Amino acid sequence: MPDYSDDVPESPSPLTLDVFPLPLMVLDDNACILHMNYAAEDLVGQELTISSDTRCGAVLRCTRAFATPEGCGLSEKCPECVLRNTVTEVYRTGKMSRRPARVELSDGDDGRHAINILVTASPLMHDGRMLVLMMLEDIPELVNSAGLLPVCAHCGKMKSQDGLWSTPERFLQEALSIHVSHGLCPDCRETYYPEVDVPAERDA
Repeated sequence: MPDYSDDVPESPSPLTLDVFPLPLMVLDDNACILHMNYAAEDLVGQELTISSDTRCGAVLRCTRAFATPEGCGLSEKCPECVLRNTVTEVYRTGKMSRRPARVELSDGDDGRHAINILVTASPLMHDGRMLVLMMLEDIPELVNSAGLLPVCAHCGKMKSQDGLWSTPERFLQEALSIHVSHGLCPDCRETYYPEVDVPAERDA
Protein backbone atom coordinates (compact mmCIF):
# COMPACT_ATOMS: atom_id res chain seq x y z
CA MET A 1 0.00 0.00 0.00
CA PRO A 2 1.38 3.47 -0.83
CA ASP A 3 2.47 5.69 2.05
CA TYR A 4 0.10 8.66 2.36
CA SER A 5 0.97 9.43 5.98
CA ASP A 6 2.25 12.94 5.25
CA ASP A 7 -1.06 13.95 3.64
CA VAL A 8 -3.45 12.24 6.06
CA PRO A 9 -4.83 14.13 9.09
CA GLU A 10 -4.44 12.77 12.61
CA SER A 11 -7.37 10.96 14.17
CA PRO A 12 -9.83 13.19 16.09
CA SER A 13 -10.56 12.31 19.71
CA PRO A 14 -13.53 10.03 20.48
CA LEU A 15 -15.23 12.98 22.19
CA THR A 16 -15.07 15.00 18.97
CA LEU A 17 -16.65 12.15 17.04
CA ASP A 18 -19.37 11.64 19.64
CA VAL A 19 -20.69 15.19 19.41
CA PHE A 20 -21.09 14.91 15.63
CA PRO A 21 -24.79 14.34 14.78
CA LEU A 22 -24.24 11.91 11.87
CA PRO A 23 -23.11 8.27 12.19
CA LEU A 24 -19.30 8.06 12.13
CA MET A 25 -17.16 4.93 12.25
CA VAL A 26 -13.41 4.41 12.36
CA LEU A 27 -12.39 1.28 10.41
CA ASP A 28 -9.23 -0.65 9.65
CA ASP A 29 -8.22 -2.10 6.29
CA ASN A 30 -10.40 -5.19 6.81
CA ALA A 31 -13.49 -3.01 7.37
CA CYS A 32 -13.45 -3.80 11.09
CA ILE A 33 -15.02 -1.02 13.16
CA LEU A 34 -12.66 0.24 15.86
CA HIS A 35 -14.88 3.06 17.12
CA MET A 36 -18.43 4.33 16.54
CA ASN A 37 -19.86 7.63 17.73
CA TYR A 38 -23.19 7.91 19.55
CA ALA A 39 -25.12 8.51 16.31
CA ALA A 40 -23.71 5.31 14.80
CA GLU A 41 -24.62 3.39 17.95
CA ASP A 42 -28.18 4.67 17.55
CA LEU A 43 -28.17 3.49 13.93
CA VAL A 44 -27.11 -0.06 14.80
CA GLY A 45 -29.06 -0.15 18.06
CA GLN A 46 -26.14 -1.11 20.28
CA GLU A 47 -22.85 0.01 21.74
CA LEU A 48 -19.75 -1.31 20.02
CA THR A 49 -18.14 -4.22 21.85
CA ILE A 50 -14.63 -4.74 20.58
CA SER A 51 -14.17 -8.43 19.83
CA SER A 52 -12.40 -10.65 17.35
CA ASP A 53 -14.95 -9.69 14.68
CA THR A 54 -16.27 -6.15 14.47
CA ARG A 55 -16.43 -6.16 10.68
CA CYS A 56 -18.90 -3.51 9.51
CA GLY A 57 -21.36 -5.99 7.98
CA ALA A 58 -21.64 -7.92 11.23
CA VAL A 59 -22.10 -4.78 13.34
CA LEU A 60 -24.66 -3.29 10.95
CA ARG A 61 -26.39 -6.70 10.65
CA CYS A 62 -26.03 -6.72 6.85
CA THR A 63 -27.92 -9.71 5.43
CA ARG A 64 -24.89 -10.56 3.27
CA ALA A 65 -22.79 -11.02 6.41
CA PHE A 66 -25.19 -13.74 7.56
CA ALA A 67 -25.36 -15.46 4.17
CA THR A 68 -22.30 -17.55 5.00
CA PRO A 69 -20.88 -18.96 8.27
CA GLU A 70 -17.61 -17.10 7.61
CA GLY A 71 -19.42 -13.77 7.92
CA CYS A 72 -18.85 -10.28 6.56
CA GLY A 73 -16.59 -10.05 3.53
CA LEU A 74 -16.76 -13.72 2.58
CA SER A 75 -20.20 -14.26 1.03
CA GLU A 76 -20.52 -14.42 -2.76
CA LYS A 77 -22.11 -10.94 -2.85
CA CYS A 78 -19.61 -9.24 -0.54
CA PRO A 79 -17.33 -8.16 -3.44
CA GLU A 80 -20.20 -5.84 -4.48
CA CYS A 81 -20.39 -4.21 -1.02
CA VAL A 82 -20.10 -0.43 -1.29
CA LEU A 83 -18.94 -0.09 2.32
CA ARG A 84 -16.05 -2.52 1.89
CA ASN A 85 -15.14 -1.19 -1.55
CA THR A 86 -15.10 2.37 -0.23
CA VAL A 87 -12.71 1.40 2.56
CA THR A 88 -10.49 -0.41 0.04
CA GLU A 89 -10.47 2.61 -2.29
CA VAL A 90 -9.48 5.00 0.50
CA TYR A 91 -6.60 2.73 1.51
CA ARG A 92 -5.50 2.39 -2.12
CA THR A 93 -5.65 6.07 -3.07
CA GLY A 94 -5.28 7.91 0.22
CA LYS A 95 -8.16 10.15 -0.86
CA MET A 96 -11.74 10.72 0.18
CA SER A 97 -14.40 8.57 -1.47
CA ARG A 98 -18.15 9.28 -1.65
CA ARG A 99 -20.70 6.76 -2.93
CA PRO A 100 -24.41 5.98 -2.57
CA ALA A 101 -25.33 2.55 -1.25
CA ARG A 102 -28.40 0.43 -0.65
CA VAL A 103 -27.83 -1.91 2.28
CA GLU A 104 -30.23 -4.64 3.37
CA LEU A 105 -30.16 -5.14 7.13
CA SER A 106 -31.46 -8.00 9.22
CA ASP A 107 -34.05 -7.27 11.92
CA GLY A 108 -33.76 -10.77 13.38
CA ASP A 109 -36.37 -13.54 13.15
CA ASP A 110 -36.05 -13.46 9.33
CA GLY A 111 -37.14 -9.79 9.19
CA ARG A 112 -35.16 -7.37 7.05
CA HIS A 113 -35.25 -3.80 5.80
CA ALA A 114 -33.20 -1.78 3.33
CA ILE A 115 -31.61 1.61 3.89
CA ASN A 116 -30.35 4.03 1.24
CA ILE A 117 -27.28 5.85 2.46
CA LEU A 118 -24.53 8.12 1.19
CA VAL A 119 -21.16 6.71 2.27
CA THR A 120 -18.32 9.20 2.69
CA ALA A 121 -14.91 7.93 3.79
CA SER A 122 -11.60 9.68 4.39
CA PRO A 123 -8.16 8.48 5.48
CA LEU A 124 -6.79 9.41 8.89
CA MET A 125 -3.75 8.56 10.98
CA HIS A 126 -3.84 7.24 14.53
CA ASP A 127 -0.62 6.40 16.37
CA GLY A 128 1.18 6.10 13.05
CA ARG A 129 -1.45 3.73 11.66
CA MET A 130 -3.61 4.39 8.62
CA LEU A 131 -7.35 4.10 9.32
CA VAL A 132 -10.56 5.18 7.61
CA LEU A 133 -13.19 7.55 8.97
CA MET A 134 -16.58 6.70 7.47
CA MET A 135 -19.74 8.81 7.61
CA LEU A 136 -23.19 7.44 6.76
CA GLU A 137 -25.95 9.81 5.65
CA ASP A 138 -29.58 8.88 5.09
CA ILE A 139 -30.31 9.75 1.42
CA PRO A 140 -34.10 10.26 1.83
CA GLU A 141 -33.40 12.54 4.78
CA LEU A 142 -30.86 14.48 2.71
CA VAL A 143 -33.41 15.01 -0.04
CA ASN A 144 -36.17 15.98 2.39
CA SER A 145 -33.92 18.42 4.27
CA ALA A 146 -33.33 20.30 1.05
CA GLY A 147 -36.96 21.48 1.21
CA LEU A 148 -38.54 22.59 -2.05
CA LEU A 149 -36.47 21.97 -5.17
CA PRO A 150 -37.17 24.44 -7.99
CA VAL A 151 -37.89 22.57 -11.23
CA CYS A 152 -38.39 24.27 -14.61
CA ALA A 153 -42.01 23.78 -15.67
CA HIS A 154 -40.97 23.48 -19.33
CA CYS A 155 -37.73 21.49 -19.57
CA GLY A 156 -37.61 19.85 -16.14
CA LYS A 157 -34.16 21.17 -15.17
CA MET A 158 -33.52 21.54 -11.43
CA LYS A 159 -32.03 24.55 -9.67
CA SER A 160 -29.25 23.93 -7.17
CA GLN A 161 -28.53 25.98 -4.06
CA ASP A 162 -25.81 27.70 -6.11
CA GLY A 163 -28.47 28.97 -8.50
CA LEU A 164 -27.36 26.75 -11.40
CA TRP A 165 -29.91 24.91 -13.54
CA SER A 166 -29.06 21.35 -14.56
CA THR A 167 -30.76 18.19 -15.76
CA PRO A 168 -32.19 15.89 -13.06
CA GLU A 169 -29.48 13.35 -13.91
CA ARG A 170 -26.68 15.87 -13.38
CA PHE A 171 -28.35 17.29 -10.25
CA LEU A 172 -28.58 13.83 -8.62
CA GLN A 173 -25.01 13.02 -9.56
CA GLU A 174 -23.53 16.25 -8.20
CA ALA A 175 -25.74 16.62 -5.13
CA LEU A 176 -26.01 12.99 -4.01
CA SER A 177 -23.42 11.06 -6.07
CA ILE A 178 -26.27 9.09 -7.66
CA HIS A 179 -25.72 7.92 -11.24
CA VAL A 180 -28.90 7.58 -13.30
CA SER A 181 -29.67 5.08 -16.05
CA HIS A 182 -32.54 5.39 -18.51
CA GLY A 183 -35.40 3.17 -19.52
CA LEU A 184 -39.01 3.47 -20.64
CA CYS A 185 -41.99 3.28 -18.33
CA PRO A 186 -44.87 1.10 -19.63
CA ASP A 187 -47.10 4.12 -20.37
CA CYS A 188 -44.50 5.92 -22.51
CA ARG A 189 -43.50 2.72 -24.27
CA GLU A 190 -47.12 2.10 -25.25
CA THR A 191 -47.84 5.74 -26.21
CA TYR A 192 -44.66 6.75 -28.05
CA TYR A 193 -43.04 3.50 -29.17
CA PRO A 194 -45.87 1.01 -29.81
CA GLU A 195 -44.04 -0.50 -32.77
CA VAL A 196 -40.89 -1.28 -30.78
CA ASP A 197 -40.78 -4.63 -29.02
CA VAL A 198 -38.99 -3.74 -25.78
CA PRO A 199 -38.54 -6.54 -23.21
CA ALA A 200 -40.39 -5.81 -19.98
CA GLU A 201 -38.14 -4.64 -17.17
CA ARG A 202 -37.67 -7.03 -14.28
CA ASP A 203 -38.78 -5.93 -10.85
CA ALA A 204 -35.90 -4.68 -8.74
